[in-house]
Amino acid sequence: EMNFEIDELEYLVSSLETSDSIKQDIIEGQTASLNRAWLAVGNEKELIEKGVVEKTGGILGIGSTLRLRGDPNEKLFSEVDISNFGSVAFRGKKPRVVTPHPQDSYLLKQSDTDNQLSIADPYEFWSTSRILVLVTK
Repeated sequence: EMNFEIDELEYLVSSLETSDSIKQDIIEGQTASLNRAWLAVGNEKELIEKGVVEKTGGILGIGSTLRLRGDPNEKLFSEVDISNFGSVAFRGKKPRVVTPHPQDSYLLKQSDTDNQLSIADPYEFWSTSRILVLVTK
């Protein structure tokens, strides 16, 4: 009878370990999903050609503004984990963030050797959009 109780307890422990492992996998999956964002960086012409952004308004391109396309294909973006994403280097001049992010939540730095967007306040930065599009000339 003692062997039966030991076997039953071992089975219960094994069941609890399996249940705990399944719950941990679910939590990790949900955390990854919550921390997922998408990034596209490039010059205006290539991002328009790829279908990431589009020009709106203006006459013959004069006075028009760039905006994220309404139906962007995720394959055009790099996936990033916002829990450890603090900056992105880029090439080109006159950088601008096309997606809606509070201006005081990031810094754009340019020099002869280093162009970089640094996120100063990740919570505020990602609060308005999980897509970052950085366009250069």
